[in-house]
Amino acid sequence: MKTRKKIFLTINYSIWMTTFFGLISCAKTEITKNDDNKQTKIKNPKTIKEEKKNPDLSFVKNKLNLLSETNPLKRELQKQLNNSEINYEKINSIIDTVNNFLTSLKNDAIKKLNLIKFDADYDKLNKKLSQENLSEDNINKLIFNIKNKIDSKDNDNPKNKETINREKLLNEINDTIENANSLFSYTDNKELVSTKFLLAKKIKNVSEVMQKELDYPHYHISDLSIELVQLKTIIAEFKERARLVEEQVIKEQIITNINTKTRSDATNLKHSLGFDLIFDKSSNEFFDANSIITKNPIYIKKVRHFINYLKSANNGDGVDLSSYKIDNEYLRLLKEIGVYGEYGDTPLEKIKYFYNGYDKSAMMKPLFLDNFIDNETQNSIILNSDHIISSKIKGIINKNPFGLLPSNLSQFFYYIDLNTLSQMISLNEPILEIKANYNDESGLIKLFIKTNSNKYLLKLNQNNSPLKRNADFYQYIYDRSFSLGYSGVKTIENFGVKSYNISTSVSGTAWILDRLITDHDANKDEYEFLVATNMHVVSLTHIFDRSLVFNQYTGYKNKERFIGRLNKNFIFGKKSYEFDENNNLILDYSKYFLKEVDKIQGTLTSNQYLDWLVYTPKFKSNDVKAFRSVKNFMNEITDEENRIGNVNNSGTDFVVIKLKFTKSQVQKLFPTLYDVLGTPMEKEWYVGLGNEKSDNKVYESPISTHFVLGFPYENGRFVMNKTKSQGGYIETKNRIVDNDKNGRNNFNSLWIRYNDKENKKNNILNNWWTEYENPFGNPDKHGMKLELLNQMSTIYLDNQDNNALGSGSSGSMMIDSKFNVVGINFKHVEQNGSDNKGNQAVLFKGYSEYNSEEFSGDMKEDLIKTLKNKKIKTVKLNSN
Repeated sequence: MKTRKKIFLTINYSIWMTTFFGLISCAKTEITKNDDNKQTKIKNPKTIKEEKKNPDLSFVKNKLNLLSETNPLKRELQKQLNNSEINYEKINSIIDTVNNFLTSLKNDAIKKLNLIKFDADYDKLNKKLSQENLSEDNINKLIFNIKNKIDSKDNDNPKNKETINREKLLNEINDTIENANSLFSYTDNKELVSTKFLLAKKIKNVSEVMQKELDYPHYHISDLSIELVQLKTIIAEFKERARLVEEQVIKEQIITNINTKTRSDATNLKHSLGFDLIFDKSSNEFFDANSIITKNPIYIKKVRHFINYLKSANNGDGVDLSSYKIDNEYLRLLKEIGVYGEYGDTPLEKIKYFYNGYDKSAMMKPLFLDNFIDNETQNSIILNSDHIISSKIKGIINKNPFGLLPSNLSQFFYYIDLNTLSQMISLNEPILEIKANYNDESGLIKLFIKTNSNKYLLKLNQNNSPLKRNADFYQYIYDRSFSLGYSGVKTIENFGVKSYNISTSVSGTAWILDRLITDHDANKDEYEFLVATNMHVVSLTHIFDRSLVFNQYTGYKNKERFIGRLNKNFIFGKKSYEFDENNNLILDYSKYFLKEVDKIQGTLTSNQYLDWLVYTPKFKSNDVKAFRSVKNFMNEITDEENRIGNVNNSGTDFVVIKLKFTKSQVQKLFPTLYDVLGTPMEKEWYVGLGNEKSDNKVYESPISTHFVLGFPYENGRFVMNKTKSQGGYIETKNRIVDNDKNGRNNFNSLWIRYNDKENKKNNILNNWWTEYENPFGNPDKHGMKLELLNQMSTIYLDNQDNNALGSGSSGSMMIDSKFNVVGINFKHVEQNGSDNKGNQAVLFKGYSEYNSEEFSGDMKEDLIKTLKNKKIKTVKLNSN
């Protein structure tokens, strides 16, 4: 009984404090929503809410008397009444909060009263509670009396029998949850991922309702009973689904006892690869897409031919692109290879062979099976989805190194030798020809197989196979991404013009990759996540770095007049789109839906920005050429005549930062994450820096399928841009650096907390470290600039429909068609007309040469190492 009293008093205090702080917060949020709605009412008029009139002061004083002396609302209301100028808007807001508080308290009393309907005093207590304008003290007295009634009942009371049943129900729920949790480790089959998410969400729902029942005994018994039935149903469905999946796995198992060899004399890429170059028997998996392409003997011959041309062109003088003349043969050969930047035996040769331009016509293109027409399929044997051939093909789809789209299956089958393919799909007769018609929008493929004696036709889609469609990948990015914005004030100083201060704002796209684990996670309303975006999106140097403003143009410093201030809160947001009710997928990405997620006032900037950097790659880059002067960024000049040298401060336009979100913000921006927070499936939700089984990434292929989606903030509205690419070319690193004032986009900078050792190391050139020795303003906010030269490998995308993402999409996640994050969008590129435009994205595994002691070239591996060294524990990347 003593325990119950303690819980009871805690509940009342909780209501009091929650109402005071929480409802004031809600009132502020409501004002923001109303302000936002005013903008949409012009397009879609609605009834305008009447403005509140100023309250009569006697009415306000009556409200004041209803509150207890210790209630902070009373003190706040009294304070407003004592002001020389009364703020009626504020008073109205407080009165609304008081009304909500008293209503909440009274409702709590009514709920407790309903527990003693069998008591003789029920009617009397109910009559008192029904009175108008009950004071806080009177309600609390009634609650106290009701509580004593509950506590005083003997064991024969029907309520105690309910308690016994209640305990039985709670025990059954605990046992069922334990049983459900054991299912998450039952199998790692990808076909069960969506079912696992559904199970995790239901477990969380049941746990939340059970906690409410523990906090407020007997209020949620019926809800709990319903939740238990639903949980048991999902468990039963999961087990049945798992059984069927395991049966299917056996049917779809990849046949590995195939010993076909790739012919070295093949002259055509089509059907050129034996099982030896597509399947790794040591790991019992297919080779990755890049290995399948680059190990092909025909591709190897093309690389040799390209290298030979580089050295023998121009009558033996070799290719020289440093003169910026177009070499059409170079571009034609590049289209066959897809990667450039490392060719050449000397630093000067590497510069001469480097293509410093953008041309979509030179991009490597994926290859697919031929299409067929309906007339060809007459008299074909129709294979149903359960046929052994269909099952084997579905097993290949599930493991396809090129991806899960219909086009990816056509792409993979294009390379496989027909004798090998017939064995892989258990077709006991030689294949003469295989063709495919596919649609990535709908997730459908039709395969037509012809042998000497038969013709076969097979139709696979999302419902009868693991095939995915474009929308699945956009959805995946959408669920994990958001618009990140901030604003501030900075000083502008131009030569010969008086300095002036202007407001500045920045927004880009960011995405959640992991969550930090702390000792008090379960008891807080705020979570801290690892968030990825471009360095230039969160730079802040344009706001805080006085040296940029007062040294670059005028040559003098005026510290007293410098202003660099960041506004209080970040802005979070994203665009909402119309969903298909049947499968919860976005219907049409080309049309904006009428509503959008509210512009959310994010967490405070002031206690985050100086210390939010967790990771950005930093390494030394050799053999780069300065477009102009070498003095302001090269640490070592190896060829002064040709302006070639080495740069210690190299990196890329990518950062991982710590960023805080409240539970409410998580629920609005990332509802699919909110559903599984704290469950075994939370780890599965995060992308990390890739879904590879190991800590390492593989090299990306330029002909892989890539998806990018971002949220620009334009004219006060969030919009959504997306693109798909199949093809492109990879630049191993940018060897020609445009380092004049107008070419600063080759460099990225970040404003971080001052560190004397790092300052003298990073800003050593021209003794620039002296600029940051003393704080520009508040000593507690002493910062410095970290500037890095873009030197990571990048891919130029072959954007479909010439749909290039613009400003505000910077920082967008780039994934392949296996839901694997492989890079980050950072640049819109356009050259020689609007028909030649696209996007450039940083790859998370670099093709260039690196000093393994400082950087392996693999950002996933490097980030995990950083988290371990910094002892940052996370849900996905560093959970041990």
